[in-house]
Amino acid sequence: MNTKYIIEYHREAVVRYVSHLDFVRVMNRVIRRAELPMAYSEGFNPHPLMGFALPLSTGVTSSCEKMELTLKEEMPANEFLKKLQDNMPKGFTVVSVTQVPPNTKSPIKGISRAVYRVAGVQEVEANALADFMSKTEILVDKRTKSGIKNTDIRQDIFAIKQENGELVMELSAGNERNLKPETVLLAMELYIEGFSPLYDSIHRQSMM
Repeated sequence: MNTKYIIEYHREAVVRYVSHLDFVRVMNRVIRRAELPMAYSEGFNPHPLMGFALPLSTGVTSSCEKMELTLKEEMPANEFLKKLQDNMPKGFTVVSVTQVPPNTKSPIKGISRAVYRVAGVQEVEANALADFMSKTEILVDKRTKSGIKNTDIRQDIFAIKQENGELVMELSAGNERNLKPETVLLAMELYIEGFSPLYDSIHRQSMM
């Protein structure tokens, strides 16, 4: 019987420019090398049954990535974990494997928020940041499925704070609404006098 597992992994700086599609190819190679009893889709071109909580933007690192893999037979989680750890390339670190109970909604389906840490960004005066967050409307050019549109992103920003020289942002994330930290930085440039959107790195800290 098919059994689903949630894999949690880190994506480090050395692989931050690997695209999501390239990572899918990486996982296909890992599955073959590890000789996992994967469940496959039906049809003319079968592929391993895998899903991702929220594809990571190219250039962003993470310590909270989650994916779902389906095996055609049950395997102890610790054995599954070791097989992945032994075959993952440098830069992708698998930290846990958890079996999903039968007839249970996948934990990766309900994600709606993510927390990002933006390093190397200009420090913002507390009053200026508070004024930015007090606005009821924040308009900025945002890339959508139908092209770049001037969009109100205020409802997708839940919190922004400065911590240890970084900007920490809690933003909408998921299939229905998704806001990237880079877009927030561009909005801050528009609404905060003298602010520069330049940064050194972005790290996804958590998803919920």
